[in-house]
Amino acid sequence: MKNLVSILTLFVICLMPQSLIGSQVEDGYEEIDSPKRYFPFSGRPKKNTPAGQLDYAHMLADKKKVGKAIRQYRALVLRWPALTEAGIAQYELAKLLEKKKRYHQATEAYEYLLEHYAGMIPYNEVLNRLFAMGEKLAQERKGTFLIFKGISAPERAIPIFELIVRYAPEWEQSAEIQYRIGRIQQKNHEYELAIDAYTDVQFRHPSSTWTEDASMYKAECLYLLSEESPQNQDKAEDVWVELTLFLTNYPDSGYQELAYKYKEKIRKRRAKLAYEKAYFYDTIQSRPEAALRAYTSFVEEFPHSEWTDVAQLRIHALSDSVKGSHSKQD
Repeated sequence: MKNLVSILTLFVICLMPQSLIGSQVEDGYEEIDSPKRYFPFSGRPKKNTPAGQLDYAHMLADKKKVGKAIRQYRALVLRWPALTEAGIAQYELAKLLEKKKRYHQATEAYEYLLEHYAGMIPYNEVLNRLFAMGEKLAQERKGTFLIFKGISAPERAIPIFELIVRYAPEWEQSAEIQYRIGRIQQKNHEYELAIDAYTDVQFRHPSSTWTEDASMYKAECLYLLSEESPQNQDKAEDVWVELTLFLTNYPDSGYQELAYKYKEKIRKRRAKLAYEKAYFYDTIQSRPEAALRAYTSFVEEFPHSEWTDVAQLRIHALSDSVKGSHSKQD
């Protein structure tokens, strides 16, 4: 019974925050309270100083004892979170998790590194490692087994890419990364998310070589969304405006043929919607003045559509009708 009580007491102490256990000074290092807790199986520092602990963790990593090295790097960060050695340990921890292909944990470790130790690490090197890890995940197929080639799942790279652009929005490769996020989302039919990503490229990186691509694919996403709601005039107008801006900004673009193709389809849809609006006032609601205004506006904007001749006939008929009605009132 005493042994059981002792074990439970030790377990409770392990779960207590260091601030409750008390601070201490060891070999000139003052203990810094950590917001994290030690857990019985997470590993405690094997050495009494941060430098000694870092050397010990390095030694484990050099001997390919990766699991133990991960625990000891983590223990250092938990024990001495505000010291330079903690930043080094956190970076080594992230790299080992990446090496073990524990990509989700590695991403979280890199995020913690960027948030807490940005001034203690080779920043560009970390960003390049993250980009390479994202590239690998974007191209790697999951579920491979024997002759089964698995399936492509580039969306797994999005949290890594988003981490980069969140902490380094002005980095030299951030425009490409944001564009890549948009392409992945677009291919997954998440058009609104893709539009947000492409818009970010347009406004954050207007001079980037990736902005032209982002602008075209943003217009394409808007077009695809409008295809899902063919009666929505606002969505058709959004596509028209975006394509017009694209062709104005990039008159020599290699996407020009595709842009004009989408624009012609949208022009026909806009014309059809405008004519149907006038027709609705004319035949359904029997509002001749509203119909006359709508038909007139339609003909002015779409003088060469397949409905223009019919609309002009209705304009003449309604003009006479409206004039006659006004004469009677007079």
